[in-house]
Amino acid sequence: MYFGEYPLAFAACTNQLDCYRLLRAKRADPNQKDTNGNTVLHMTVIHENLEMLKLAYDTGAKLQVMNKQSLTPLTLAAKIAKKKMFEQILQLESTVVWNYGEASSIAYPLAKLDTINQETGHLNEDSALFLAAYGETKEHLEMLDGLLENLLQAKWDAFAKKSWTKSLICFVIYFIFLSMAFMTRPFSLTTSVLMGDSIYILPGTIQPMIDPKYVNFTLVPEGTTWPNRTYYWPKSDGYVYREKRCHLTNYFNYGWQGYVRIASEAVVIFCVIYQVIVEGLEIRAIGYKRWWQVLSSFPFKILYRISLIFILLLIPIRLLCFLDDTMLFLDNLFSMLVIIMTALHFLFYFRAMKFVGPFVVMIYTIFIRDMVRFFAIYAIFLIGFTHSFYIIFIACERKRSENDEISELNLSRVNILANPLEGLLRLFICTIGEFTVLYKEINTCDDDRASNIGKIVFLVYELFVSLLQFNLLIAMMTRTYEMIYHTQKEYKRQWAQVILMTELSHSPQDRLMALLKYSRPIGTDKRKRAFVVTRKHETFSESEKLMKEQQANAIREEKRLLLKRRLRVRSFFCVLELFKEH
Repeated sequence: MYFGEYPLAFAACTNQLDCYRLLRAKRADPNQKDTNGNTVLHMTVIHENLEMLKLAYDTGAKLQVMNKQSLTPLTLAAKIAKKKMFEQILQLESTVVWNYGEASSIAYPLAKLDTINQETGHLNEDSALFLAAYGETKEHLEMLDGLLENLLQAKWDAFAKKSWTKSLICFVIYFIFLSMAFMTRPFSLTTSVLMGDSIYILPGTIQPMIDPKYVNFTLVPEGTTWPNRTYYWPKSDGYVYREKRCHLTNYFNYGWQGYVRIASEAVVIFCVIYQVIVEGLEIRAIGYKRWWQVLSSFPFKILYRISLIFILLLIPIRLLCFLDDTMLFLDNLFSMLVIIMTALHFLFYFRAMKFVGPFVVMIYTIFIRDMVRFFAIYAIFLIGFTHSFYIIFIACERKRSENDEISELNLSRVNILANPLEGLLRLFICTIGEFTVLYKEINTCDDDRASNIGKIVFLVYELFVSLLQFNLLIAMMTRTYEMIYHTQKEYKRQWAQVILMTELSHSPQDRLMALLKYSRPIGTDKRKRAFVVTRKHETFSESEKLMKEQQANAIREEKRLLLKRRLRVRSFFCVLELFKEH
């Protein structure tokens, strides 16, 4: 019900041409702004009145006026995905450079079309290309056809392809060094510390579980303590060695692996510091809000940024390893997360590939949309049934403990749902098909009443959770897969977002130099640029189109009369043949 706040805007929204002309004759201003800053042209775009848009433009409406959201009629059409209005405004703003037969060269101003500001080189998030590329609807995807696709191709050829390739090569090298730094870690020493750091030694021998050259096995009486080191006698037939070791900071006792690890870690830390500094400069240059708006479209790139923070945190964690073995645990935990997050960053580069990009989007969409919906419903059932099974197993355990004749089998049996958290994990395992252990425990329960109730609850759980909900999840993921797979243009959106993300990493001066490669000045003012497109089309005037249409109708009428005449002649001969036979 938004028709503007002036009679002229109301006439434009309701497509009353004569009323609009009458109001313009009485000097109604088409460039007057309402409360939202919208003019008549903005209103025609919102209501998608193509004929009224042409009339308003011909009678003095300006295409450069911006509303309170800093949107011109062109960028407003891109934001709300009105493709016909967008193309019409482009046609009105364009300038024909030359015509030759069926070919023509047309220049489109880049002021509100391109993401690069043609004067400063800063990014323009209110541009038509930015709004269309980061739009989420199918209509936004349709807008990437035509001129915007040509503009993206020009950007890709001018600078994005080179920057993307260079970035991919640098990331591959970084990942190789990161993998070498991780795989050359002394895992045997690490696992011994994390599992209690206890090594049992038989009397008169020195054959521990790890290489003795890395540790000192001097035996002293029980209870003697040294800094970070304790020796004691837990058994009469041997010794136990315990030590808090900072073996990850000792690079030169492990042969060539230690030298490879220290060199790889040095390269990784240098790369991380460099990337963090560059990222900080980008945030300072374009602002946190705009930086996050662009980055939020790439979830795995966000994980990669988090991995850089984890690597920086590993430095103080490793230096503080002498405090407690917890530091060693955090060191290994962060290292594993860094490897996983860094490997997933390859998906960012795959989005720019036509045969892989849509499948990467499927992973994003399935995880964010389908999996979140499923687990929101699944958690309710899981928590409810966990409490039910927990009470049933408590009854079984109590009955077993009250039994006077306790067999050896009962002594060896334990309650597999000893606490609610264990129950959650057990039921989750049952959901994915491993339900044999749970049913066996219910079936062998000493309390017959609890066993029967448990079987009923187990049957309901399998029907409503294992069968119904997981098949529902599979159906949702299948629908998402088919929806994205059949959208053949989804690759263009991913390609566009990768180009704009690559553009973000350039300085304003580099963006201006790239802009000069795919644009040309408008008139004598070299600061105003235009994107020139040469295309082949039919260039006929209205009279020529009418003449060709009349000629086509005449040919069709002549063919129809000829066919009718042939049918008459054929029917005459058929009648003549009948007379001859009789």
